[in-house]
Amino acid sequence: MRITVSYQAGGGATIFVREALSNASMGELRRTIDRVRREGHVPTVNLAELTLADRVSLQYLAAIRKDGIALQECPSYVDVWINRTLDAPQQSAGHATHP
Repeated sequence: MRITVSYQAGGGATIFVREALSNASMGELRRTIDRVRREGHVPTVNLAELTLADRVSLQYLAAIRKDGIALQECPSYVDVWINRTLDAPQQSAGHATHP
């Protein structure tokens, strides 16, 4: 995974994620988002060049979208998965509810 940041006038910052995003590389994305926020910028994540993402990474992307970070140019398979995750009913303590 490669990450670059482009700062815009007005306080925005676009974080470009290139290539594959995995559980092993997510720490770098988290640190970059945290750094951008500490610097006083509003982060946006651009996924136009994302080629692969594992389940943990997709869950993280869903969580940051839910927290208000915009995902730009999100590949359709990622967007579909995130929307399903966000629309799914939450289960208490990881246990399924039985009828």
